Amino acid sequence: MYASEASQPSADTEFVVPEAPTVDDAMQRFQFGVFSASEKSRVYKVFHRFAGAEWVLNKDSLDMVAGHLGYSLASEDVMELMANDVNEESSFTRPDELMNFLRALNSVQLELLEAAFDKQVLKEGTAFRSELISIDGLALVMKDLHFVLMRDNMEELLQRAGIAGKPAVSIDDAARVLAAYRECEGFTTTELQKARESFDKVAVKDVISMDDLSNTLLEFCDPEENSSMASMKDFMKHLNELLEAAGDAVATVAPVSFYEFIVWARLLRNAQLMKICESA
Repeated sequence: MYASEASQPSADTEFVVPEAPTVDDAMQRFQFGVFSASEKSRVYKVFHRFAGAEWVLNKDSLDMVAGHLGYSLASEDVMELMANDVNEESSFTRPDELMNFLRALNSVQLELLEAAFDKQVLKEGTAFRSELISIDGLALVMKDLHFVLMRDNMEELLQRAGIAGKPAVSIDDAARVLAAYRECEGFTTTELQKARESFDKVAVKDVISMDDLSNTLLEFCDPEENSSMASMKDFMKHLNELLEAAGDAVATVAPVSFYEFIVWARLLRNAQLMKICESA
């Protein structure tokens, strides 16, 4: 259900992450496949991060690219089929090719949510009307989509989604929670404030270098200070795996904005929380 955590004080106001999508922008992409100007800008930035100066985005990196952009991943076979529908080469060399792939991937997002939601409806039986599930059930739906949440994080997501206080939620509510997740990358306001402090210690003109990314992530997600994280050994293992999976992206000279830093932090923490859930 929820990953275990120590209780944290809640913040009075929501932390706004510059460059992050709003809930409405995220909902437009999720439900209708409509990419706002800011959503397109995020796609282009991720393309350049992973394609590098040569403008060659290897298709082997598409799972990492999609993860950066907040997608629930389809099966490997489906991802490969969608990529080959764009072209039959081993890479994309233009941002519009990535956009075409993401539009195809977007078409299966609702299917993945519906499958996870229906699975939870069957689990809960007649506790609620057939089209609703409990809040605890929503946490399990999110986990099935590979977004693991702690209780405090879920409470703030419900607030961002505008559905706080509901005893049960519909599939449309679940979609809004997924959209709210993208607005804050699943972090609470308190966590985002801490992330900003870690980031600002090394930032120059509101960006950090890729060389500073690992140490800044370590300071923000330090497992020795954060009871929701794995051990230091597991933390470093997940960090190294994340950077290895990113491949040439970590060698690009483009600086890292605070929003991109939060995305890397989300990928890292989510990997750790998935590991904790699997071993529980």
